[in-house]
Amino acid sequence: MSGFITTDGSSAPRSEGTKTAGLPRVGGDGGDLEALAATLLDNAEVKECVVLERAIPAGSSDLVAYVVVAEPENFDRIEPNLKELSAGRISRFVPVFYLPVTDQGTIDKTALARVTVWSDELAPAWEARVAALSEIDRVACVSGYWADAPQHVHVARLLRESLPATPVSRQAESPMASLAAERNAGPAPASICHGKPLLQREDAPQVLPEVLCSAMRDTAIIYVDGDGSERVDSYGSLVREAQQLLGGLRRRGLEPGDKVVLQLDRNEDLLPAFWGSLLGGFEPVIVPVPITYDGESRALVHLLHIWSLFNRPLLVAADSRIKEIRRSSSASLLPHARFAAVEELRDNPADTNAHKAAPDDIAFYTLSSGSTGLPKAVMLSHRNILARARGTSALCRQSANDVILNWLPFDHIGSISDWHLRCVELGCKVVYAPKEYVLGGPLRWLDLIDRHRVTHSWAPNFAYSLVNAALKSEQHREWDLSSVQMLLTAGESITRATIREFLDSLAPFGLQASAVQTAFGRPSSVLA
Repeated sequence: MSGFITTDGSSAPRSEGTKTAGLPRVGGDGGDLEALAATLLDNAEVKECVVLERAIPAGSSDLVAYVVVAEPENFDRIEPNLKELSAGRISRFVPVFYLPVTDQGTIDKTALARVTVWSDELAPAWEARVAALSEIDRVACVSGYWADAPQHVHVARLLRESLPATPVSRQAESPMASLAAERNAGPAPASICHGKPLLQREDAPQVLPEVLCSAMRDTAIIYVDGDGSERVDSYGSLVREAQQLLGGLRRRGLEPGDKVVLQLDRNEDLLPAFWGSLLGGFEPVIVPVPITYDGESRALVHLLHIWSLFNRPLLVAADSRIKEIRRSSSASLLPHARFAAVEELRDNPADTNAHKAAPDDIAFYTLSSGSTGLPKAVMLSHRNILARARGTSALCRQSANDVILNWLPFDHIGSISDWHLRCVELGCKVVYAPKEYVLGGPLRWLDLIDRHRVTHSWAPNFAYSLVNAALKSEQHREWDLSSVQMLLTAGESITRATIREFLDSLAPFGLQASAVQTAFGRPSSVLA
Protein backbone atom coordinates (compact mmCIF):
# COMPACT_ATOMS: atom_id res chain seq x y z
CA MET A 1 0.00 0.00 0.00
CA SER A 2 1.39 3.38 -0.97
CA GLY A 3 -0.04 5.29 1.92
CA PHE A 4 -3.52 6.60 2.61
CA ILE A 5 -3.77 9.53 0.22
CA THR A 6 -5.95 12.61 0.49
CA THR A 7 -8.10 13.37 -2.53
CA ASP A 8 -6.32 16.63 -3.26
CA GLY A 9 -3.09 14.67 -3.65
CA SER A 10 -1.34 16.70 -0.95
CA SER A 11 0.28 13.64 0.63
CA ALA A 12 1.56 12.23 -2.67
CA PRO A 13 4.83 13.36 -4.31
CA ARG A 14 4.36 15.09 -7.66
CA SER A 15 6.29 13.31 -10.39
CA GLU A 16 6.02 11.93 -13.89
CA GLY A 17 5.03 8.70 -12.24
CA THR A 18 1.88 10.42 -11.06
CA LYS A 19 1.01 11.58 -14.55
CA THR A 20 1.10 8.11 -16.05
CA ALA A 21 -2.25 7.34 -14.43
CA GLY A 22 -3.92 9.79 -16.81
CA LEU A 23 -7.31 11.46 -16.53
CA PRO A 24 -10.53 9.52 -15.90
CA ARG A 25 -12.50 8.78 -18.99
CA VAL A 26 -16.00 10.20 -19.06
CA GLY A 27 -17.20 7.65 -21.58
CA GLY A 28 -17.64 3.93 -21.09
CA ASP A 29 -20.39 1.84 -19.57
CA GLY A 30 -21.35 3.87 -16.52
CA GLY A 31 -23.86 1.28 -15.38
CA ASP A 32 -21.19 -1.39 -15.35
CA LEU A 33 -18.90 0.79 -13.24
CA GLU A 34 -21.74 1.48 -10.81
CA ALA A 35 -22.41 -2.25 -10.52
CA LEU A 36 -18.75 -2.86 -9.72
CA ALA A 37 -18.86 -0.16 -7.05
CA ALA A 38 -22.00 -1.71 -5.56
CA THR A 39 -20.23 -5.09 -5.44
CA LEU A 40 -17.33 -3.62 -3.46
CA LEU A 41 -19.80 -2.26 -0.91
CA ASP A 42 -20.63 -5.85 0.02
CA ASN A 43 -17.49 -5.60 2.15
CA ALA A 44 -18.83 -4.11 5.37
CA GLU A 45 -15.58 -2.19 5.94
CA VAL A 46 -16.06 -0.16 2.75
CA LYS A 47 -17.98 3.00 3.56
CA GLU A 48 -17.95 4.60 0.08
CA CYS A 49 -16.44 3.84 -3.30
CA VAL A 50 -16.44 4.85 -6.94
CA VAL A 51 -14.96 3.04 -9.93
CA LEU A 52 -13.47 5.06 -12.81
CA GLU A 53 -11.83 4.20 -16.10
CA ARG A 54 -8.41 5.74 -16.56
CA ALA A 55 -6.18 5.95 -19.61
CA ILE A 56 -2.78 4.28 -19.40
CA PRO A 57 0.33 5.03 -21.50
CA ALA A 58 -0.14 2.04 -23.82
CA GLY A 59 -3.20 3.76 -25.25
CA SER A 60 -5.70 1.47 -23.54
CA SER A 61 -7.41 1.88 -20.17
CA ASP A 62 -7.89 0.14 -16.88
CA LEU A 63 -10.33 0.40 -13.97
CA VAL A 64 -9.42 2.06 -10.70
CA ALA A 65 -11.54 1.92 -7.54
CA TYR A 66 -11.32 4.78 -5.03
CA VAL A 67 -12.52 3.52 -1.67
CA VAL A 68 -13.23 5.02 1.74
CA VAL A 69 -12.76 2.43 4.48
CA ALA A 70 -13.48 2.40 8.19
CA GLU A 71 -9.91 1.47 9.18
CA PRO A 72 -7.49 2.98 6.67
CA GLU A 73 -4.46 1.71 8.55
CA ASN A 74 -5.61 -1.84 7.78
CA PHE A 75 -6.21 -1.37 4.06
CA ASP A 76 -3.61 -4.01 3.18
CA ARG A 77 -5.83 -6.55 4.94
CA ILE A 78 -8.99 -5.37 3.17
CA GLU A 79 -7.56 -5.12 -0.37
CA PRO A 80 -7.40 -8.88 -1.15
CA ASN A 81 -11.12 -9.21 -0.41
CA LEU A 82 -11.87 -6.27 -2.72
CA LYS A 83 -9.86 -7.89 -5.51
CA GLU A 84 -11.86 -11.08 -5.04
CA LEU A 85 -15.17 -9.21 -5.07
CA SER A 86 -14.27 -7.50 -8.33
CA ALA A 87 -13.26 -10.83 -9.92
CA GLY A 88 -10.01 -9.25 -11.07
CA ARG A 89 -11.72 -6.63 -13.24
CA ILE A 90 -10.37 -3.71 -11.19
CA SER A 91 -6.63 -3.30 -11.60
CA ARG A 92 -5.95 -0.78 -8.82
CA PHE A 93 -7.52 0.11 -5.48
CA VAL A 94 -6.79 3.59 -4.14
CA PRO A 95 -7.75 4.36 -0.52
CA VAL A 96 -8.88 7.94 0.10
CA PHE A 97 -10.19 9.75 3.15
CA TYR A 98 -13.33 10.90 1.32
CA LEU A 99 -14.78 11.09 -2.18
CA PRO A 100 -14.58 14.67 -3.46
CA VAL A 101 -17.72 16.13 -4.99
CA THR A 102 -18.42 19.15 -7.16
CA ASP A 103 -20.77 21.98 -6.24
CA GLN A 104 -23.46 20.02 -8.05
CA GLY A 105 -22.93 16.99 -5.80
CA THR A 106 -21.38 14.71 -8.43
CA ILE A 107 -18.03 12.94 -8.08
CA ASP A 108 -15.17 15.36 -8.80
CA LYS A 109 -13.19 13.28 -11.30
CA THR A 110 -10.60 16.01 -11.77
CA ALA A 111 -9.71 15.89 -8.07
CA LEU A 112 -9.48 12.10 -8.16
CA ALA A 113 -7.19 12.32 -11.18
CA ARG A 114 -4.63 14.10 -9.01
CA VAL A 115 -4.41 11.14 -6.63
CA THR A 116 -1.42 8.90 -7.25
CA VAL A 117 -2.35 5.40 -8.41
CA TRP A 118 0.38 3.32 -6.81
CA SER A 119 2.44 0.79 -8.71
CA ASP A 120 5.67 -1.03 -7.91
CA GLU A 121 7.48 1.03 -10.55
CA LEU A 122 6.81 4.35 -8.81
CA ALA A 123 9.14 3.86 -5.82
CA PRO A 124 12.33 3.33 -7.85
CA ALA A 125 11.34 6.15 -10.21
CA TRP A 126 10.88 8.58 -7.34
CA GLU A 127 14.10 7.41 -5.67
CA ALA A 128 16.02 8.00 -8.90
CA ARG A 129 14.63 11.51 -9.34
CA VAL A 130 15.44 12.52 -5.76
CA ALA A 131 18.86 10.86 -5.85
CA ALA A 132 19.71 12.89 -8.97
CA LEU A 133 19.63 16.09 -6.91
CA SER A 134 23.15 17.28 -6.13
CA GLU A 135 22.54 17.86 -2.42
CA ILE A 136 21.15 14.34 -1.82
CA ASP A 137 23.53 11.64 -0.58
CA ARG A 138 21.20 8.66 -0.15
CA VAL A 139 17.45 8.22 -0.50
CA ALA A 140 14.86 5.51 0.16
CA CYS A 141 11.17 5.57 -0.83
CA VAL A 142 9.03 3.85 1.78
CA SER A 143 5.34 3.09 1.29
CA GLY A 144 2.80 2.72 4.06
CA TYR A 145 -0.11 4.31 5.89
CA TRP A 146 0.18 7.78 7.36
CA ALA A 147 -2.37 10.32 8.52
CA ASP A 148 -2.09 13.98 7.66
CA ALA A 149 -1.31 16.29 10.57
CA PRO A 150 -4.47 18.09 11.70
CA GLN A 151 -4.76 21.72 10.68
CA HIS A 152 -6.17 24.22 13.16
CA VAL A 153 -7.79 27.58 12.46
CA HIS A 154 -8.57 29.97 15.31
CA VAL A 155 -12.26 30.82 15.56
CA ALA A 156 -11.37 34.53 15.70
CA ARG A 157 -9.95 34.31 12.20
CA LEU A 158 -13.11 32.72 10.86
CA LEU A 159 -15.29 35.37 12.48
CA ARG A 160 -13.05 38.20 11.31
CA GLU A 161 -13.12 37.02 7.71
CA SER A 162 -16.90 36.76 7.74
CA LEU A 163 -17.45 40.35 8.93
CA PRO A 164 -17.11 43.64 7.01
CA ALA A 165 -13.66 45.21 7.22
CA THR A 166 -13.41 47.94 9.85
CA PRO A 167 -10.35 50.10 10.68
CA VAL A 168 -8.88 48.97 13.98
CA SER A 169 -6.58 51.01 16.17
CA ARG A 170 -3.00 49.77 16.58
CA GLN A 171 -3.49 50.31 20.28
CA ALA A 172 -6.23 47.68 20.52
CA GLU A 173 -5.93 45.86 23.80
CA SER A 174 -5.88 42.35 22.25
CA PRO A 175 -6.85 40.41 19.13
CA MET A 176 -10.19 39.62 20.74
CA ALA A 177 -10.73 43.29 21.51
CA SER A 178 -10.22 44.14 17.83
CA LEU A 179 -12.59 41.31 16.93
CA ALA A 180 -15.20 42.78 19.26
CA ALA A 181 -14.80 46.16 17.58
CA GLU A 182 -15.40 44.55 14.19
CA ARG A 183 -18.46 42.70 15.44
CA ASN A 184 -19.96 45.93 16.77
CA ALA A 185 -19.27 47.82 13.55
CA GLY A 186 -22.44 46.76 11.77
CA PRO A 187 -25.08 44.09 11.31
CA ALA A 188 -23.98 40.56 10.44
CA PRO A 189 -26.04 37.68 9.04
CA ALA A 190 -27.98 35.75 11.66
CA SER A 191 -26.26 32.51 12.66
CA ILE A 192 -29.30 30.93 14.32
CA CYS A 193 -32.62 30.15 12.66
CA HIS A 194 -35.81 29.56 14.63
CA GLY A 195 -38.74 27.64 13.24
CA LYS A 196 -42.35 28.06 14.16
CA PRO A 197 -43.27 27.49 17.81
CA LEU A 198 -43.99 23.87 18.64
CA LEU A 199 -47.63 23.04 19.07
CA GLN A 200 -48.07 21.30 22.40
CA ARG A 201 -50.51 21.09 25.26
CA GLU A 202 -50.18 23.78 27.88
CA ASP A 203 -49.86 21.07 30.53
CA ALA A 204 -47.24 19.07 28.57
CA PRO A 205 -44.35 17.84 30.76
CA GLN A 206 -41.33 20.12 30.68
CA VAL A 207 -38.73 17.74 32.17
CA LEU A 208 -37.95 14.13 31.38
CA PRO A 209 -38.98 12.51 34.70
CA GLU A 210 -42.46 14.00 34.25
CA VAL A 211 -42.58 12.53 30.74
CA LEU A 212 -41.86 9.01 32.01
CA CYS A 213 -44.24 9.22 34.93
CA SER A 214 -47.07 10.49 32.72
CA ALA A 215 -46.60 7.84 30.01
CA MET A 216 -49.23 5.13 29.59
CA ARG A 217 -48.16 2.54 32.15
CA ASP A 218 -49.29 -0.52 30.17
CA THR A 219 -47.53 0.37 26.89
CA ALA A 220 -45.15 -2.46 26.03
CA ILE A 221 -41.36 -2.44 26.11
CA ILE A 222 -40.01 -5.63 24.55
CA TYR A 223 -36.41 -6.61 25.31
CA VAL A 224 -34.84 -9.09 22.89
CA ASP A 225 -31.99 -11.12 24.37
CA GLY A 226 -28.84 -12.26 22.60
CA ASP A 227 -30.36 -15.71 21.95
CA GLY A 228 -33.53 -14.23 20.44
CA SER A 229 -35.74 -14.79 23.50
CA GLU A 230 -38.01 -11.91 24.43
CA ARG A 231 -39.10 -10.34 27.68
CA VAL A 232 -42.18 -8.10 27.73
CA ASP A 233 -42.10 -5.16 30.14
CA SER A 234 -43.97 -1.87 30.17
CA TYR A 235 -43.47 1.81 30.88
CA GLY A 236 -45.04 1.16 34.28
CA SER A 237 -42.41 -1.46 35.18
CA LEU A 238 -39.68 0.88 33.88
CA VAL A 239 -40.93 3.54 36.32
CA ARG A 240 -40.88 1.08 39.23
CA GLU A 241 -37.39 -0.19 38.44
CA ALA A 242 -36.09 3.35 37.99
CA GLN A 243 -37.51 4.32 41.38
CA GLN A 244 -35.81 1.29 42.98
CA LEU A 245 -32.50 2.27 41.42
CA LEU A 246 -33.06 5.86 42.56
CA GLY A 247 -33.36 4.55 46.11
CA GLY A 248 -30.11 2.63 45.72
CA LEU A 249 -28.25 5.62 44.25
CA ARG A 250 -29.42 7.90 47.06
CA ARG A 251 -28.25 5.36 49.61
CA ARG A 252 -24.84 5.73 47.97
CA GLY A 253 -24.92 9.40 48.95
CA LEU A 254 -25.55 10.89 45.50
CA GLU A 255 -27.04 14.37 45.30
CA PRO A 256 -28.57 16.35 42.40
CA GLY A 257 -25.88 17.39 39.94
CA ASP A 258 -23.59 14.44 40.70
CA LYS A 259 -22.26 12.59 37.64
CA VAL A 260 -22.90 8.88 37.06
CA VAL A 261 -21.04 6.75 34.50
CA LEU A 262 -23.16 3.88 33.19
CA GLN A 263 -21.15 0.81 32.10
CA LEU A 264 -24.10 -1.41 31.22
CA ASP A 265 -24.51 -3.46 28.05
CA ARG A 266 -27.92 -5.04 28.74
CA ASN A 267 -30.75 -2.73 27.71
CA GLU A 268 -32.96 -3.95 30.55
CA ASP A 269 -30.28 -2.80 33.02
CA LEU A 270 -29.24 0.37 31.24
CA LEU A 271 -32.61 2.04 30.79
CA PRO A 272 -33.77 1.71 34.44
CA ALA A 273 -30.36 2.98 35.63
CA PHE A 274 -30.54 5.89 33.19
CA TRP A 275 -34.03 6.86 34.37
CA GLY A 276 -33.13 6.30 38.03
CA SER A 277 -30.39 8.89 37.56
CA LEU A 278 -32.78 11.35 35.91
CA LEU A 279 -35.35 10.91 38.68
CA GLY A 280 -32.70 11.87 41.22
CA GLY A 281 -31.37 14.87 39.32
CA PHE A 282 -28.09 13.03 38.81
CA GLU A 283 -26.34 13.52 35.47
CA PRO A 284 -25.67 10.19 33.72
CA VAL A 285 -23.35 9.51 30.81
CA ILE A 286 -23.56 6.21 28.92
CA VAL A 287 -20.07 4.98 28.03
CA PRO A 288 -19.46 2.03 25.66
CA VAL A 289 -18.54 -1.18 27.45
CA PRO A 290 -15.14 -2.60 26.38
CA ILE A 291 -15.05 -6.19 25.18
CA THR A 292 -12.29 -6.71 27.73
CA TYR A 293 -10.65 -4.56 30.39
CA ASP A 294 -7.29 -6.23 29.72
CA GLY A 295 -5.35 -4.60 26.94
CA GLU A 296 -5.88 -1.27 25.25
CA SER A 297 -9.08 -0.59 23.32
CA ARG A 298 -10.89 2.50 22.14
CA ALA A 299 -13.81 1.88 24.50
CA LEU A 300 -11.47 1.48 27.49
CA VAL A 301 -9.61 4.69 26.61
CA HIS A 302 -12.96 6.51 26.43
CA LEU A 303 -14.05 5.10 29.79
CA LEU A 304 -10.84 6.16 31.54
CA HIS A 305 -11.02 9.61 29.92
CA ILE A 306 -14.63 10.26 30.96
CA TRP A 307 -14.06 8.93 34.48
CA SER A 308 -11.14 11.33 34.88
CA LEU A 309 -12.92 14.24 33.14
CA PHE A 310 -15.87 13.97 35.53
CA ASN A 311 -13.58 13.79 38.57
CA ARG A 312 -13.99 10.10 39.38
CA PRO A 313 -17.77 9.71 39.53
CA LEU A 314 -19.70 6.63 40.57
CA LEU A 315 -19.43 3.78 38.05
CA VAL A 316 -22.60 1.70 37.68
CA ALA A 317 -22.07 -1.74 36.11
CA ALA A 318 -23.25 -5.31 36.39
CA ASP A 319 -21.71 -7.20 39.29
CA SER A 320 -19.84 -9.51 36.87
CA ARG A 321 -18.32 -6.49 35.11
CA ILE A 322 -17.17 -4.94 38.36
CA LYS A 323 -15.41 -8.18 39.31
CA GLU A 324 -13.83 -8.29 35.85
CA ILE A 325 -12.51 -4.73 36.19
CA ARG A 326 -11.04 -5.42 39.62
CA ARG A 327 -9.23 -8.52 38.28
CA SER A 328 -8.00 -6.80 35.12
CA SER A 329 -4.85 -4.91 34.29
CA SER A 330 -6.97 -1.74 34.15
CA ALA A 331 -7.63 -1.80 37.89
CA SER A 332 -4.55 0.33 38.53
CA LEU A 333 -5.86 2.92 36.05
CA LEU A 334 -9.01 3.39 38.15
CA PRO A 335 -7.53 4.14 41.57
CA HIS A 336 -10.07 4.47 44.36
CA ALA A 337 -12.93 3.97 41.87
CA ARG A 338 -16.41 3.85 43.36
CA PHE A 339 -18.52 1.03 41.90
CA ALA A 340 -22.20 0.22 42.27
CA ALA A 341 -23.62 -3.07 41.02
CA VAL A 342 -26.90 -2.58 39.19
CA GLU A 343 -28.25 -5.74 40.84
CA GLU A 344 -27.61 -4.24 44.28
CA LEU A 345 -29.12 -0.87 43.34
CA ARG A 346 -32.23 -2.58 42.02
CA ASP A 347 -32.68 -4.44 45.33
CA ASN A 348 -34.08 -1.38 47.13
CA PRO A 349 -37.53 -0.07 48.00
CA ALA A 350 -38.93 2.28 45.36
CA ASP A 351 -38.18 5.94 46.06
CA THR A 352 -41.11 7.92 44.64
CA ASN A 353 -39.75 11.33 45.65
CA ALA A 354 -38.33 12.53 42.33
CA HIS A 355 -36.05 15.58 42.18
CA LYS A 356 -37.81 18.74 40.94
CA ALA A 357 -35.73 19.57 37.88
CA ALA A 358 -35.99 22.74 35.82
CA PRO A 359 -36.28 22.65 31.99
CA ASP A 360 -32.82 24.15 31.50
CA ASP A 361 -31.08 21.83 33.99
CA ILE A 362 -28.59 19.34 32.55
CA ALA A 363 -30.45 16.06 32.00
CA PHE A 364 -27.53 13.91 30.84
CA TYR A 365 -24.33 13.92 28.82
CA THR A 366 -23.71 12.34 25.47
CA LEU A 367 -20.30 11.61 24.00
CA SER A 368 -18.97 12.74 20.66
CA SER A 369 -17.56 9.96 18.48
CA GLY A 370 -13.95 10.64 19.43
CA SER A 371 -12.94 10.02 15.81
CA THR A 372 -10.55 12.99 15.94
CA GLY A 373 -9.24 12.32 19.43
CA LEU A 374 -10.76 11.83 22.85
CA PRO A 375 -14.55 12.14 22.98
CA LYS A 376 -16.20 15.33 24.19
CA ALA A 377 -18.99 15.25 26.77
CA VAL A 378 -21.94 17.24 25.43
CA MET A 379 -24.43 18.65 27.96
CA LEU A 380 -28.09 18.19 27.06
CA SER A 381 -30.90 19.86 28.96
CA HIS A 382 -34.47 18.66 29.43
CA ARG A 383 -35.61 21.48 27.15
CA ASN A 384 -33.10 20.42 24.44
CA ILE A 385 -34.29 16.85 24.37
CA LEU A 386 -38.02 17.52 24.54
CA ALA A 387 -37.99 20.29 21.94
CA ARG A 388 -36.15 18.05 19.52
CA ALA A 389 -38.39 15.06 20.30
CA ARG A 390 -41.60 16.96 19.76
CA GLY A 391 -40.34 18.71 16.65
CA THR A 392 -39.14 15.44 15.10
CA SER A 393 -42.38 13.63 15.92
CA ALA A 394 -44.39 16.44 14.35
CA LEU A 395 -42.22 16.49 11.24
CA CYS A 396 -42.32 12.71 10.83
CA ARG A 397 -46.00 12.50 11.82
CA GLN A 398 -45.35 9.83 14.43
CA SER A 399 -47.79 9.00 17.21
CA ALA A 400 -48.49 6.68 20.11
CA ASN A 401 -49.81 4.12 17.60
CA ASP A 402 -46.35 3.50 16.15
CA VAL A 403 -44.07 0.56 16.94
CA ILE A 404 -40.38 1.44 17.18
CA LEU A 405 -37.48 -1.00 16.79
CA ASN A 406 -33.94 -0.07 17.86
CA TRP A 407 -30.93 -2.38 17.85
CA LEU A 408 -28.14 0.20 17.97
CA PRO A 409 -26.35 0.76 21.33
CA PHE A 410 -27.74 3.44 23.63
CA ASP A 411 -24.34 5.08 24.02
CA HIS A 412 -25.14 6.58 20.58
CA ILE A 413 -27.08 9.84 20.88
CA GLY A 414 -29.47 8.73 18.14
CA SER A 415 -30.48 5.62 20.07
CA ILE A 416 -31.02 7.23 23.47
CA SER A 417 -32.57 10.47 22.21
CA ASP A 418 -34.49 9.58 19.07
CA TRP A 419 -35.28 5.92 19.62
CA HIS A 420 -35.96 5.95 23.34
CA LEU A 421 -36.66 9.33 24.92
CA ARG A 422 -38.76 10.46 21.96
CA CYS A 423 -40.65 7.16 22.10
CA VAL A 424 -41.41 7.64 25.78
CA GLU A 425 -42.65 11.15 25.02
CA LEU A 426 -44.89 9.69 22.29
CA GLY A 427 -45.96 6.80 24.51
CA CYS A 428 -45.51 4.20 21.74
CA LYS A 429 -44.57 0.53 21.86
CA VAL A 430 -40.81 -0.14 21.59
CA VAL A 431 -38.72 -3.19 20.75
CA TYR A 432 -35.05 -3.21 21.81
CA ALA A 433 -32.51 -5.78 20.61
CA PRO A 434 -28.74 -5.94 21.20
CA LYS A 435 -26.56 -5.09 18.22
CA GLU A 436 -24.79 -8.46 18.48
CA TYR A 437 -28.10 -10.24 17.81
CA VAL A 438 -28.68 -8.40 14.53
CA LEU A 439 -25.06 -8.28 13.37
CA GLY A 440 -24.84 -12.04 13.99
CA GLY A 441 -27.70 -12.51 11.51
CA PRO A 442 -28.67 -9.34 9.61
CA LEU A 443 -32.00 -10.80 8.45
CA ARG A 444 -33.08 -10.95 12.10
CA TRP A 445 -33.73 -7.22 11.73
CA LEU A 446 -36.44 -8.08 9.19
CA ASP A 447 -37.69 -10.96 11.35
CA LEU A 448 -38.32 -8.52 14.22
CA ILE A 449 -40.02 -6.01 11.92
CA ASP A 450 -42.33 -8.72 10.63
CA ARG A 451 -43.08 -10.28 14.04
CA HIS A 452 -43.86 -7.03 15.87
CA ARG A 453 -45.39 -5.10 12.95
CA VAL A 454 -42.74 -2.41 13.34
CA THR A 455 -43.46 0.98 11.76
CA HIS A 456 -40.11 2.71 12.31
CA SER A 457 -36.50 1.61 12.71
CA TRP A 458 -33.03 2.77 11.71
CA ALA A 459 -29.46 1.72 10.91
CA PRO A 460 -26.30 3.09 9.32
CA ASN A 461 -25.57 2.37 5.66
CA PHE A 462 -23.40 -0.67 6.42
CA ALA A 463 -26.36 -2.57 7.91
CA TYR A 464 -28.35 -2.22 4.69
CA SER A 465 -25.33 -3.64 2.87
CA LEU A 466 -25.22 -6.59 5.28
CA VAL A 467 -28.89 -7.31 4.63
CA ASN A 468 -28.28 -7.19 0.87
CA ALA A 469 -25.48 -9.73 1.18
CA ALA A 470 -27.53 -12.02 3.43
CA LEU A 471 -30.50 -11.95 1.05
CA LYS A 472 -28.32 -13.34 -1.73
CA SER A 473 -27.52 -16.46 0.30
CA GLU A 474 -30.98 -16.93 1.83
CA GLN A 475 -33.53 -16.84 -0.94
CA HIS A 476 -36.51 -18.53 0.68
CA ARG A 477 -37.82 -16.24 3.40
CA GLU A 478 -41.31 -14.98 4.14
CA TRP A 479 -41.97 -11.56 5.62
CA ASP A 480 -44.75 -9.02 5.62
CA LEU A 481 -42.99 -5.64 5.70
CA SER A 482 -46.04 -3.59 4.76
CA SER A 483 -46.24 -2.15 8.30
CA VAL A 484 -43.01 -0.17 7.77
CA GLN A 485 -43.55 3.56 7.37
CA MET A 486 -39.92 4.63 7.69
CA LEU A 487 -36.47 3.07 7.90
CA LEU A 488 -33.91 5.74 8.66
CA THR A 489 -30.36 5.50 7.35
CA ALA A 490 -28.01 7.81 9.20
CA GLY A 491 -24.74 8.16 11.05
CA GLU A 492 -22.37 7.56 8.14
CA SER A 493 -22.09 8.19 4.40
CA ILE A 494 -25.11 6.87 2.53
CA THR A 495 -24.64 4.92 -0.69
CA ARG A 496 -27.42 5.06 -3.25
CA ALA A 497 -26.50 1.71 -4.77
CA THR A 498 -26.87 -0.04 -1.40
CA ILE A 499 -30.23 1.54 -0.63
CA ARG A 500 -31.62 0.88 -4.12
CA GLU A 501 -30.65 -2.78 -3.92
CA PHE A 502 -32.21 -3.02 -0.44
CA LEU A 503 -35.51 -1.54 -1.63
CA ASP A 504 -35.63 -3.60 -4.83
CA SER A 505 -34.88 -6.85 -2.97
CA LEU A 506 -37.56 -6.28 -0.34
CA ALA A 507 -40.30 -4.86 -2.56
CA PRO A 508 -41.81 -8.36 -3.01
CA PHE A 509 -42.27 -8.48 0.78
CA GLY A 510 -44.36 -5.31 0.84
CA LEU A 511 -41.67 -2.75 1.69
CA GLN A 512 -42.65 0.57 0.13
CA ALA A 513 -40.16 2.31 -2.15
CA SER A 514 -40.50 5.47 -0.03
CA ALA A 515 -39.74 3.69 3.26
CA VAL A 516 -36.02 4.50 3.50
CA GLN A 517 -35.26 8.07 4.48
CA THR A 518 -31.88 9.69 5.07
CA ALA A 519 -30.43 11.92 7.77
CA PHE A 520 -27.01 12.80 9.23
CA GLY A 521 -25.20 11.45 6.19
CA ARG A 522 -24.06 12.58 2.77
CA PRO A 523 -25.46 10.48 -0.08
CA SER A 524 -22.60 9.40 -2.30
CA SER A 525 -22.71 10.01 -6.03
CA VAL A 526 -21.92 6.46 -7.06
CA LEU A 527 -25.18 6.34 -9.02
CA ALA A 528 -25.30 10.00 -10.00
